Amino acid sequence: MQRRLEASDTPLGTGPLITGGTSMASVFTPELSELSKGLTADELAQREGERQALLDWIRTGASRTAYELDDYSLTNQACGNSITQEFLVCETSATSGSAPPRVRIRSLINERCVNCHHEDGDDTARLIPFDSYRAIRLYLRPETHADSSRPWLIAALLGLFPLAALAASATSLTSYPLVARRAILALTAAALIAMAACWFASYLAPLLAAAAVAVISVMVQILGCLQTLLGSGSRLEASIPGSRLTPGELEHST
Repeated sequence: MQRRLEASDTPLGTGPLITGGTSMASVFTPELSELSKGLTADELAQREGERQALLDWIRTGASRTAYELDDYSLTNQACGNSITQEFLVCETSATSGSAPPRVRIRSLINERCVNCHHEDGDDTARLIPFDSYRAIRLYLRPETHADSSRPWLIAALLGLFPLAALAASATSLTSYPLVARRAILALTAAALIAMAACWFASYLAPLLAAAAVAVISVMVQILGCLQTLLGSGSRLEASIPGSRLTPGELEHST
C-alpha cells in the first residue's frame, strides 16, 4: 500500500493508484487523464495533502488506535496545511497553535479509498477491501514475501513466450485444418500480448486471466502435436509387413 501511494500520480480518491511515469498506463487507461480535470487547483492540493497524510500514518506504523479513534497526529506537519477541512480534527484547547495537526484517518480512508475498495466496488479494487483495519493491515506489512516471489512469477510468465513459440512451430507442421491452426495461434498471440500489456499497466487480475488463456492455448497445441505424432506412429506401424499379425497368423508364421 505504501509503495503504491508513493509511486502514484493519480489524485487520491479519483481512480487506481497508477504512476504517470508508466507509459503503458496512459495507453490502456486513457480515462485516468480525465479524472483530475474536474478538480480545482485547491482541490488537487488537498488531495495531495491527504495522500501525504495517509503515507505519514503508514510510515509511523499505521496505528490501530489512531484508526479506531479516527484521530491521528501528523508527524509531517506540512501535510496538514492543505488537507480538506472535514478530515481535520478541530482543536479547541488553548495550546492548539503549537500542537501538530490531527487527521481523521479512518474517515479519510473511508471517503477516498473505500468507495472502490469494497465488495461492490471496482472489478479489481473490490478484491482488496479497505473497509476495516483488519482488512487494511494485510496490505501494510513489508513486502518481503511478495518481493521474494516476484522473480519466480516473472520467470514463469516469461517462460510462456519461448514455450508458445515452440508449440506454434510444431502446430504449423501438423495436418489439422488451416483455419483451426490459425485460430489457435491467433488466440495464443493475443493472450501473450494482453499479458504483456497488463504487466506494464500493473493489472494483476487481467494479467492472470491472459496468462491462463495463453497456458490453455499452448497446452492445446502440445496435445494436438502429440496426437499427430501418435497417429503417424500408428500409420507407420501398420505400413510395416508383419507388424500387426493375428494370433493365428503369428502361429502359422512360426
